[in-house]
Parts: sequence; C-alpha cells; structure tokens
Amino acid sequence: MLDVRIEKSNNVEHGNLDGFLVINTESFNRATTWYLSGFTGSTAMLLLCPSEQFILTDSRYFIQSREESPFTLKKVAGRDYMGLLEKMLKRRGIKRLGVESDKLTLEQYKQLKSFGVEVVGTTDIFLEMRSIKEDGVMADIRKVCNITATALQNTFAKLKSGSQRPRSRLNWFMKCAHWEHSRLSGDTLWWRQEKEVQGPMVYLRIKKLKTAIWLP
Repeated sequence: MLDVRIEKSNNVEHGNLDGFLVINTESFNRATTWYLSGFTGSTAMLLLCPSEQFILTDSRYFIQSREESPFTLKKVAGRDYMGLLEKMLKRRGIKRLGVESDKLTLEQYKQLKSFGVEVVGTTDIFLEMRSIKEDGVMADIRKVCNITATALQNTFAKLKSGSQRPRSRLNWFMKCAHWEHSRLSGDTLWWRQEKEVQGPMVYLRIKKLKTAIWLP
C-alpha cells in the first residue's frame, strides 16, 4: 500500500522537481509522514526523490522507523535535522525542492534558501491524496468501527443510573475488545488514550496491509 502512495506522490510532484520535503515536528504533520512512510513517530523529515525515499529522524526513533517504514533511514545527530538535510540535498544534486507551504516555518524556509535550492510551495497535495482511500482501507475502517461499537454496547449495558465513571468503563471495554480482536484475527491492534483528545481513540495497525487508522 505504501508503494502505491509513493508512486502517487512521484506522479504528482516529481514532474519538474528534484525532490519533495515533508516535515513533521513534534506531531505537527504526523498524518502525512505516516501516510507516506508508515512511520508513526512524532518527529521526522521525509525526502522523496524519484528513485529513492529517505526518512530523517533522531535517536529516539531509529528502531521504530526501521520497523515501520521501508524508507532509507538517515540518522540525525542530536536534533540537527537541517544540517543533515543540507548535506543530503547537496550530495543528491537537488536544486528544485517541493514543500508543503502550510507546514513550513519561516525559519525553515530561510534555511532552505541558504542551502542554494529553489523552494517550490504546494498546498493540500497530500490531504487530497489521503481523501481517496485505497482498496482495503475502508474495510479496516469498518473493522475499527465495529470493535468500537461493541465496546460502547458493553459499556451502556453495564452503566447504572447516576454512574460517575462511564469513561473508565468504556476504556476498559475498549481494551478488552481490541485484545480479543487481536487474538482471533492475528491483526496487531492497540488502544490508547491521546492527551489532546477528549475521549478514547482507536489505533489499529494491520501488519499485512501496513496501514493504521485513528478514529475518535
């Protein structure tokens, strides 16, 4: 599935570009880095070239990036992402670099310009790509919805009038439903609570499809 997404990206972006840069800083733009590379960590850069794709990340994510992504790993020393990126751009002779205009900071733009590359901005390219689901993704979404519905039904059945802890009960049944699904199907499935979201979220990763879904 990732191969299909990379091919889509190449077809859209590389007609007149030497490469395309995707930046994810502390989960800002994590949806796109996951969508293209399979990497679910909070910080990374993706450098998409016509012949090869690279993931730049720091020591927190060396192991995780190898496990989740087929992209070639480039190890960042400390947090010097831009320093490594500059070396890679020069080594690969990249002069025209595509970026997501709404995901690039002014400081990052200035640094890229100082590297001697032409920065070409785009808007909503990958958002539009993500809106069209590949074969199998809808089936995964239905699977997550069914698991969540089962957990909700079990929670409602156990609630009593005046209960002060419906959320904790829902959390418990979500965990149980996910574990049972993993045991029976062989899919790898996790449940987790995201701090920034009011309510539980489902995180499903289907190994054979190399995909993941977050649903509120």
